[in-house]
Amino acid sequence: MLYMLPIVTMMLLVMPWLLSLGVNEESIDDMTDDIPKLTGTQKRLYIIIGLLAFVLIANTFFKQFFGFSLNEKLVLLGFGLLMFVPKVGFLEWEDTRAMPYEIIFLFGAGFSIASAFSSTGLASEISQRMHFISDLPLFWMFVVVALFVTFSTEVTSNTALTSIAVPIFYEFAKEMPQHEGMMLLMVATVAASYAFMLPIATPPNAIVMSSKVIRIKDMAWVGLKLNVIGVTLLSFVAYFVWGLF
Repeated sequence: MLYMLPIVTMMLLVMPWLLSLGVNEESIDDMTDDIPKLTGTQKRLYIIIGLLAFVLIANTFFKQFFGFSLNEKLVLLGFGLLMFVPKVGFLEWEDTRAMPYEIIFLFGAGFSIASAFSSTGLASEISQRMHFISDLPLFWMFVVVALFVTFSTEVTSNTALTSIAVPIFYEFAKEMPQHEGMMLLMVATVAASYAFMLPIATPPNAIVMSSKVIRIKDMAWVGLKLNVIGVTLLSFVAYFVWGLF
């Protein structure tokens, strides 16, 4: 947690500032003035989501203290079905017709791309092609790895990319001092979360895009700036701060 605190703090300061550029205060005030009070249905949704978050977080401690853990897929499915239960949920079967199925295809495409990396041998080929980074100074190695992973995660899911990228860079890490190798793998893992540019990159992006309020080119342009800032901060923190631990 201490490793991530500097990055999280700086990103929380930079992101609101960047996203607010070009937005006047009057338009924000108009939006906040029009926000209605929560309805009973919305409150039930908050409760269900809160319970789901609690169960998922608590599940990480179940095995440690009780010797077992819940199947997260079944937990997610159960809470999803709970929304269709009369007097508890608020959905009916007819509501499934309005589901944004294109989002499901987006994520399916991401996992398919990740699977193709492994099945075609492209992951191994990339590992061999990127062997030149082992000759770079440590700081620039962090920069190259962060850039590669950050822009790769824009076209596939974070989880799928991490399962591919970490084994690739682990081959480099084995030839480095242990602490530096750990930092390299941490850079690759954190950079996989810098999915700011495209709808396919991460669920929040896809949900925002399904609202049809944000254009893809606007998301990509602002996301590119966030990617560059994120890679810069990550590289500097990894080199100058993580090295102190």
